[in-house]
Amino acid sequence: WMSNYIFEAAIRIVRVSLREDDPQEALTDRETECLFWASEGKTSGEIACILGITQRTVNYHLNQVTRK
Repeated sequence: WMSNYIFEAAIRIVRVSLREDDPQEALTDRETECLFWASEGKTSGEIACILGITQRTVNYHLNQVTRK
């Protein structure tokens, strides 16, 4: 499940990078950080500890990436 999630998110990054002229569609720094750690195989709990934010916030950022 998580690998599919990361794959879909990576595809969206490519799409977003092609649309960087639209600031609402560009990834935020925090979304990029969360996605990076997820791609390294970290769980949302581990990412939360690394970034000093809650697990719920990590999940929010990853969901925003897939929404974009």
